[in-house]
Amino acid sequence: MGAGRAFREELPGAADDPELAPFLAGFDAEARRTAVAAGIEPLLARLMRERARVHAAPTPELLEMRQELGERVSSLPLQLLSVELECACVVDLLQDALDRQDESERARELALTLASLITGAGFGLAASIWNLADDHTTTPAWHDGPLVTAIVGAVVTTALGASVLVPGSREIVAVHARNLLTPVRTGADDERLLPTFVLRMLVLPMENGEPTPREVLLASWSEAWDDAVAPEDRGVAESIVYGDGGVYDRRLVALRRRLFDDLESTIESLAPHVDALSQSIARALEEELTRTVEDDALDAPIRP
Repeated sequence: MGAGRAFREELPGAADDPELAPFLAGFDAEARRTAVAAGIEPLLARLMRERARVHAAPTPELLEMRQELGERVSSLPLQLLSVELECACVVDLLQDALDRQDESERARELALTLASLITGAGFGLAASIWNLADDHTTTPAWHDGPLVTAIVGAVVTTALGASVLVPGSREIVAVHARNLLTPVRTGADDERLLPTFVLRMLVLPMENGEPTPREVLLASWSEAWDDAVAPEDRGVAESIVYGDGGVYDRRLVALRRRLFDDLESTIESLAPHVDALSQSIARALEEELTRTVEDDALDAPIRP
C-alpha cells in the first residue's frame, strides 16, 4: 500500500480526443466505465484505431499496444481479489476476537456458578453440623450460630449468583493505522490504501444514472450504524472505527466486522464488470479481424 506501490499510480482518464471517439462506438457504457476506471480507455481507442489503419496486420506498434492492454486487463481481477482477501482477513480477525471474548465470558460464568454452588453447599453443611452439635451437647454453643451461618451462606451465594448475570469487561483495544474503511467513506484516498482502479470503480458515476457502488455501500453502512450505536455516541464511535482505532466494546467490534463484510461483498460485485469489459474487447477485436478478412477477400482478384 501507499503511493508508488503496485496499482497505486495515477491513471489516465477517459479518452477525450474527438478523433478517437469513433473507435469506441462498439463498446457499451458499462464496458467504457470499467475501462475508464482502469485507465485503459485511451489505450483501447488507440489500439482500435491502429488495427483499422493497418487492417489488423501484426505490426510492432499494434502488438505492443495489444500486449500492454492484455497485461492491464489481466491485472484487474487480481486487484479486486487483493482487496477482498484483506477484507476477509479483517473479518476473520474481528470474529476471532469476539469468539475469544465469548469463551472468556463463558469460563467466568462457569467459575462463578461453581463457586456459588460450592459456597451454598459448604455454608449449609456448616450450619447443619453446628445445629447437630448443639443438639448433642450439654453446653451448647451460641444458639444463633447455625442461623447466622445459613444467612451468611445465603448472602454469599446470592452475590456469586448475581455476578454471573453481570457481564464482565467487554473492552477490546484495536489499533489500525491502515484503515480501508476511511477512503471508502470519504471517497478520497490520499494514502493510496486501495488500488486506484478499485476506488474508481466505487466512485465513478454509473452509466445508467443509478447510485454508485460507494453510495449503495454507504447507505448499508448507515443502517448498520443506526442499529448498533446511539446517536449521541455516534461521533466518538466513528472517530474510532474510521480512524486509527482505540477502545472498542463488543457492539462496536461487531459493527466494524459488518462494515468490512459489506465492503468485501461490494468489491466482489465489481468482478462481473471486469468480465464484461474483457468480453467486449474480445468481441471488438474479433469483429475487426472478421471485417478485415472479408475486405481482403473482396479485394482479391477473381481467378478462373
